[in-house]
Amino acid sequence: MDRAIVTLAGRCCAAASQFAVKGTLWLALLLAAGVANGATLTTARQAHDLPLEEAARGYPVRLRAVVTYYDPNIDKRHVALFVHDSSGDVYVSLSSPPPAFLQAGTLVEINGFSGAGDFAPIVARAVVTVIGLSRVPAQAPPVSLSKLLTGACDGQWVEVEGIVHSVLESGQNVNLEMALSDGWLRATTVKEPGVDYSRLVDSRIKMHANAAPVFNRHLQMTGARLFFPNMRQIEILEPAGDPFTQPAIAVDHILRFTPNITFPRRVRVRGRVSLQWPGRSLCVEDSGQGLCVETAQDTKLAPGREVDLIGFPSLGGLTPTLTNATFKALGAGEAPAASPITAEQGLQGDYDSKLVTIEGKLIGKDRAAKDPTLLFAAGKMLFSAVLPEGSVQPDTPDWDEESILRITGICSVRVESRAIHDGYSVPLSFRIVSRSRADIRVVKQASWWTSRHLLPLLAVILAIALCVLGWAAILRHRIAMQTAIIRHQNATLIDLSFQDALTRVANRRRFDEALDSEVEQAAKIGKPVSLLMMDIDHFKALNDEYGHQRGDECLARVAMALVSATVRQTDLVARYGGEEFAVILPGCDEEDALAIAERMRDAVLALQIANIRSPLDRCLSISVGAATISPSAGTPSASLIALADRALYQSKMLGRNRTTFWQETWSDEPVAALQEA
Repeated sequence: MDRAIVTLAGRCCAAASQFAVKGTLWLALLLAAGVANGATLTTARQAHDLPLEEAARGYPVRLRAVVTYYDPNIDKRHVALFVHDSSGDVYVSLSSPPPAFLQAGTLVEINGFSGAGDFAPIVARAVVTVIGLSRVPAQAPPVSLSKLLTGACDGQWVEVEGIVHSVLESGQNVNLEMALSDGWLRATTVKEPGVDYSRLVDSRIKMHANAAPVFNRHLQMTGARLFFPNMRQIEILEPAGDPFTQPAIAVDHILRFTPNITFPRRVRVRGRVSLQWPGRSLCVEDSGQGLCVETAQDTKLAPGREVDLIGFPSLGGLTPTLTNATFKALGAGEAPAASPITAEQGLQGDYDSKLVTIEGKLIGKDRAAKDPTLLFAAGKMLFSAVLPEGSVQPDTPDWDEESILRITGICSVRVESRAIHDGYSVPLSFRIVSRSRADIRVVKQASWWTSRHLLPLLAVILAIALCVLGWAAILRHRIAMQTAIIRHQNATLIDLSFQDALTRVANRRRFDEALDSEVEQAAKIGKPVSLLMMDIDHFKALNDEYGHQRGDECLARVAMALVSATVRQTDLVARYGGEEFAVILPGCDEEDALAIAERMRDAVLALQIANIRSPLDRCLSISVGAATISPSAGTPSASLIALADRALYQSKMLGRNRTTFWQETWSDEPVAALQEA
């Protein structure tokens, strides 16, 4: 029987692919004929390979199979259960609590019905009876990520090979992030007591597991993942070893050409600390070259401290970076000197990831950003400066707009991934990441002659002009010039004060004013108003994995997608704060608001952002909470925000990537529980 299991398991992916791609109908016809005669499906392959429309009819299924994966915690809707027989594998959804003794290798009898499942056919409403102990298949067909992404191996027992990049524990589960030869893949298992999963990091392993899809609400595949039952299904081909003992490489040698490489391993870099945001970012310099990485390690380091830094080479912005980085502090040293640059030099890219100093005129402050962000103009160019959260208040008195400031920090260049010139990446913009408030010095205070002072002065000039008729012509010409300048300045300031600097949509201030106005107007004209509150799912993990620069790009692209999904000029899309957006829909009832919310979710799901993927190997997605008030309700705008927020919490608790409307039937206790979660 073992030989048959191995042989047929090796053929399951190819058979499924041939059925889907070549359109061979003989199996479907045989199944349909058998079912029509009242026959019961008796193999995993018969149950899994039904067309979705046929599977939804609920044909009887009776299997004798071996459990390959069992997890009662990963999905709140139902337990995760995969079983295997000599024909292949299938996912099983239980109709009642499973038997007490159920684990990988358990031989079971399953009685249930065919079902369409969330992506592919499953055995639904199943009852499981334990027969005895067996074992999971000892062999499995090797597959690549490209093969998994076809969907042909859905649910099947497969073998993959790759390098473990990180280990993340979540509740009762452990997730391994793996780099295969053709991409990234996440593998999930149930946590085993006493197992040190961290030792797998940087190991080349071979794993046996059940393949599963990641998909959108239209049942279209967006990624793949694996479920492996225990550590016995992992073979360590090359152990990790101690990366701190390997020879260090120069910063400018990261991601240079290396022949015959299949699985990049961790590298060690030695450098002097130029910037650290403990628990978030670390930048070092080595022989005049800079390197910045995201790291969760929060050991505080002084500038100039020599460190050994290890991580996996990865694409950054203009300069490569290291992912899943850790470091070890060495001896003290002299802090790297900051290189004075101009805005033009900053954009060229030669100073990317290096400590620099630059001067600029302060033109605005991004009040919606999590970290204090200042906007500067230098000549015809614009750039921003970012400080650590909590290091400075946004309304620092000596940082008035129009002041000339000198900023010291790390130059971080953003590139346009699709723009290539003669084989080189093209810089798009840059920002300065500073260490603390002390890195920003005032060079020249703002002049008294600002628009705030010119307005009353203009009134005096106009009064004098009315009295001195002899100077009317000359003063009229001067006043016209001054008025044009002031209007231009005022328009610029108004745009900055009501527009989010990063995403170019309305900011929190504009949102608050617009919502108050729309709620008041709705009461007057007798029409409802709806509010959508939405979060980018798993944005913190995405930001941690790809860095703030790519996170900023993600926020801007999502904002553009939300705006493109609106069809009325009266709708307002605003950045509410961090990764949260809000949409005001005047005159929309619940049905119209739901249609717009779903259109926005589809627009975000359709985004294609180069080198950015969801940390859960899915497309980017958003969770939406919605609420609608009628004119007679008399609900203030603050209460409408609270209702939409409650609905947003409910969307997150239900698994994210969905729209939830606030219901009047919700009690206070569940709402409180959602807010605590």
